[in-house]
Amino acid sequence: MEAIDRIKKIEVLDEYFDEKENLKEYLDNNINIWFPDKRNIKAAIKVEEGEAEYFRKRTYFPYQKIKKTNKDGSIVIEMKIGDFMEVIPTILRWIPHVQVISPIELKNEVKDRLLTYLQKD
Repeated sequence: MEAIDRIKKIEVLDEYFDEKENLKEYLDNNINIWFPDKRNIKAAIKVEEGEAEYFRKRTYFPYQKIKKTNKDGSIVIEMKIGDFMEVIPTILRWIPHVQVISPIELKNEVKDRLLTYLQKD
């Protein structure tokens, strides 16, 4: 069954929305469903050597920049975010090959999510 099959009633309203100024730029700078108005959190992760190439080829995080390539081939990526949920799903997907460097609050949030998962039956 498709979602459209579940519609029982439609009501036409006299409401509309104004297109956001610089909509294309706004959409281009958001890579998931989180659309923060401010990107005031600077975060950093370390990516292991074997996975670093994926992060060089694709943007996984908002304003992603490779800040350092380590001697062991791992990389440090910095990003600007407005909400931890912009990056947590991606970080969880890449564990154990990524490690949160900063901020400590993001590292703790990821850790708490992992511990909660491990405590479930």
